[in-house]
Amino acid sequence: MTEVLRKGEIDRILKTPMLFVLGFWRSGTTLFQNALNAHPNIVGPPENDFILMLYPKFAHIKKWTEKNVMDLMNILYENNFLANQWLIDRDILTKQLLSSIEQLNYPLICKIIFF
Repeated sequence: MTEVLRKGEIDRILKTPMLFVLGFWRSGTTLFQNALNAHPNIVGPPENDFILMLYPKFAHIKKWTEKNVMDLMNILYENNFLANQWLIDRDILTKQLLSSIEQLNYPLICKIIFF
């Protein structure tokens, strides 16, 4: 994971399609997740509801500031889920978002987290 996202990397992230598959607990979702993860071009990350949870607070922001990014990071890392389960380093993610601040919007931030 690079600490600074360059223009080409951001363009690649923006062009990468994302598909969300939802499932009901105890219906084989873990087995399905493992099957997806077996493919080299597919990632089935652990469950997390950060996209929906943070949408009301951050989706409307048109021009991101350093304060917006830091507020987002504080909420994302309150329970250490991203650090402990997804193994996403807080400092690196913060640097990535701040280095891309001119292009940031909520969908791009979500994609960066998934990358």
